[in-house]
This record gives sequence, C-alpha cells and structure tokens, in this order.
Amino acid sequence: MAKNKKKTSNAAARNKAMLQEKLFKNALGMDLQNAYNKGLGNGYGIAVLVMFWLLHTEHSFGKKRLAIFMRKINDFCLEYIGPGEDGLQQPKEGEFSGISLKDIAEQLAEECGIYIDTDTWTMEVEGLTVEKKEPTHGQSE
Repeated sequence: MAKNKKKTSNAAARNKAMLQEKLFKNALGMDLQNAYNKGLGNGYGIAVLVMFWLLHTEHSFGKKRLAIFMRKINDFCLEYIGPGEDGLQQPKEGEFSGISLKDIAEQLAEECGIYIDTDTWTMEVEGLTVEKKEPTHGQSE
C-alpha cells in the first residue's frame, strides 16, 4: 500500500513540475513579446520624433505639413504592416499602393544614391561618411 502511495506522489510531483515549467515558458514568452512590442513602439516613436524635428528645423515644416506627413506614415503602416487577419498574428509583408519595401529601396538607390538593404537594414549613402561622435550632453567643456 505504501509503495502505491509513493508512486502516486512521485507522479503528482512530476505533473506539478511539468505544469510549472509550462507556466514559466508561457510567462517568459509573454514577457519577451511585451519587451519586443515596447522596443518596437519606442523605436517608431523615436524615429518619428527625429523626422519631425529635422523636417521642422531644417525644412520649415509647420503643424499642417507635419500632420500631412504623419497621416501618410500612418496610412503606410496600416496598409503595409497592419496586424494579421486575426489581429494577433505577426504582420505579413505586403505592399503599399502596389509598392514593396524592396521596390522603395531600389527607387531610392537609383534616384538618390541611398542604398538600404531590406534584409539587414544596413544603409549607405553615396558621398557620405558617418563618423561616430562621442556624446557631449551633460559634460562641461
């Protein structure tokens, strides 16, 4: 009788351990997805902020032209990288007005000398050398 009870408790312990492992893996997966989504949102926000600042300071874009620009970005994102069919799937690569990202990259390369590899997202601009500068914010000279 004691031997049968021991087998039952060992099986219960194994089942409990397997359940805890599954719960841990699910929680970890959700944490990773949340971190990814947060990073994606932060990257998008930073990119838009920098674009707006440069358009405003370097090209005198005001409220109206920045709003039009933002609308075009939103339209592109909704049409090109909108969520999958059930709203939960990863976005599927699509086209925006019949143009893919590779098409856009090829056109920028031909017309502007800006080369963007859409697989690695490495960028090169003819005649431009980018040098890393040390940060100066918060330092006294």
